[in-house]
Amino acid sequence: MLLRSRLAMAASSRAHVIWLHGLGDSGEGWSYLEDQLGPRFPGVSWEFPDAPDMPVSCNQGMEMPSWFDLRRIPVTLGEAHGGFEEAVAGVHALIQKAEDEGIPASRIVLGGFSQGGCLSLSSGLSSPRQLAGICCLSGWLSKTSAPLAQLATPVLMCHGTSDNKVPFKAGNESAEILQQAGCSKLRFREYLGLPHGTSPQEIKDVEAFLKEILAE
Repeated sequence: MLLRSRLAMAASSRAHVIWLHGLGDSGEGWSYLEDQLGPRFPGVSWEFPDAPDMPVSCNQGMEMPSWFDLRRIPVTLGEAHGGFEEAVAGVHALIQKAEDEGIPASRIVLGGFSQGGCLSLSSGLSSPRQLAGICCLSGWLSKTSAPLAQLATPVLMCHGTSDNKVPFKAGNESAEILQQAGCSKLRFREYLGLPHGTSPQEIKDVEAFLKEILAE
């Protein structure tokens, strides 16, 4: 799957963040993260790729930006999604591109929100080489054939307790499944009353996580 991306990596970049948007959104919709956090992370480049347009089952087959097909909303934990393996391969290609530009996998962070969080979780944990970390906001663990071999990767999962699109239970149980599988560096943060979205505290937690995993 070909992903549209606007990567302009500076020669001085010492680390790289790839952030995946949610269903129907765009990379531009999350570029504020670079505006807000970028000044605190000099030497870190940011990438906000766009998902391709495709028919989405949960929206009566309407075409929209989507990393893979979703059968229903609210999402169901453990369900297979059409096109998911191709999406994972596409993200792995983005990681490889950053490595080809001179950024080692150990300095690459993969993150995302909702559908993008789900994809970042599986793509990061099945990456050929261990990444610096994974941020999964309002996401869940999808059923996938990709072996989740990088269980030592630091992972931050964040979820609002009032999420009606990706239920809090789906996120929380995903974290528990991964922890039981040996993902010992996973931390799960819950946000009381937060619906399907982000909060200032959540962004602060993302910033703290990035400071920890990208410390030199």
